[in-house]
Amino acid sequence: DWYLCTNIDSIAVLSCRNVSKLPLQFTLKAMSPFTIEPTMIALQPGEQTIVSVGFDPDYQHNSVSQTVKQRCLVSYPDNPQKEYIDLMGIIEFPNLLFESTVVDFGCVLMDSMRRVGINVSNPGRVPVEYSWRWIKQQGTPGDEGSQDKKAGSSSLQRAPEQIFDILPIHGILEPGRQETVEVSFYAYPGIKASAQANCCVVDGPIYEFQLLGESNSIKYEVMPQFFDCGLQPYDKAVERELCITNSGKVAFDFAADLSRLSRPEIIGAQPMTGKVAAGDKAHIKLKVKAGIPARLRELVLVGIAHFDPVEVQVLIEGTYPILAFNLPRVKDDAFLAAVEQAQISAADGAQDIPAAGTLEPTAMFGASRTMSSSSLQTTNGPARPGSPSKSVTYANMPKTSTENLAATGTGAARPGSGSKSQITAMSGALAAKSRASVAVGASMGAAQTKDRLAQVRLYCLNLEVLKEISALQAVMV
Repeated sequence: DWYLCTNIDSIAVLSCRNVSKLPLQFTLKAMSPFTIEPTMIALQPGEQTIVSVGFDPDYQHNSVSQTVKQRCLVSYPDNPQKEYIDLMGIIEFPNLLFESTVVDFGCVLMDSMRRVGINVSNPGRVPVEYSWRWIKQQGTPGDEGSQDKKAGSSSLQRAPEQIFDILPIHGILEPGRQETVEVSFYAYPGIKASAQANCCVVDGPIYEFQLLGESNSIKYEVMPQFFDCGLQPYDKAVERELCITNSGKVAFDFAADLSRLSRPEIIGAQPMTGKVAAGDKAHIKLKVKAGIPARLRELVLVGIAHFDPVEVQVLIEGTYPILAFNLPRVKDDAFLAAVEQAQISAADGAQDIPAAGTLEPTAMFGASRTMSSSSLQTTNGPARPGSPSKSVTYANMPKTSTENLAATGTGAARPGSGSKSQITAMSGALAAKSRASVAVGASMGAAQTKDRLAQVRLYCLNLEVLKEISALQAVMV
């Protein structure tokens, strides 16, 4: 029967008593860092004894806090039964818990400084006092040219604290508290350095840290720097891609600036900001929309680290659907008559049709004049066969015909010549010829008038379309 275990300076006292009616013998065995004294015990019925259990907290010699668990074996020489006693020892040293023990600054821009924070906490039950000290430092020249190599060679003679720095250099951290230790790297031109720093804890362990750093310059390229989007519908957006390449070893930030646009909604960029790692690329998508039917030249600025912004020009011309007709415009009597008739017939659909006198003939087409229907003036009706020649006015007849007719009518008739019958026959022939000329002229005039009327109607329709387009453009502007 095991009764009590008490701690007395890393020694636990175990009370054992024989509760059986027979004598009892047994042995105790424990593994390091625990010890038991005595290991062989013999007890009479009802007898009790004390066993000492020892624990060595420095068995690993590393001053690290930990919890050790073992089991003590209880065996009987005349009984196959075995029993176990759980043993546990807690080692408490002043310890610190660090987020990382390696600090790699990577490649840093020359003549600049980079800081990295390390979280440190005290997980123990006692306050921890610590301090930092430098062990060694190595540096090699970089690859930035002979001048930088010379600077890198001189950096080999620098003390570790001239290249790296740790703050705070000394401090006390209470149990359960946490703080941030700041490590800095000074990037001298063309240097590649490494150093080792130790964090020494009073009455505790020593923590080793590895510090690495390198300096270099920023190398980048922004392409393309000119976009010609060409003719695009003014209300549709087109996408173009801008590529930023980092050909160096130093990562850098970028930002797109749209403050130089004539209107904010012309160009959109995604993403607006970002970071490009060493040897990597970043892409910016530009959405370009003219918004108005005009030719636009816009400017987008791309900022790279501390350098002057890169100017990216974007050219776009907004267009809209438009229909143009190229028809001849002949300003003659038939055309003016057709215009007047078209104005009357289109009075309901078109309100602002220009007057006939304002229409100008098209310069690219020759003004060909043809005989119109008005050039032939007929009397009350067509001439019947055998009707007198007065059904056609002499003004519209050929000159030779009228002269011959006049000469024949005024000539003196000789006796017995039959001049009366000759005049009658000639008048009938002239009348038939005149009727044929009138019919042909009337047919040609009707066809030309119909064509002119169709052209004028199409012209008036084109005027209305142009007015609507002009009004739409004025609203958008």
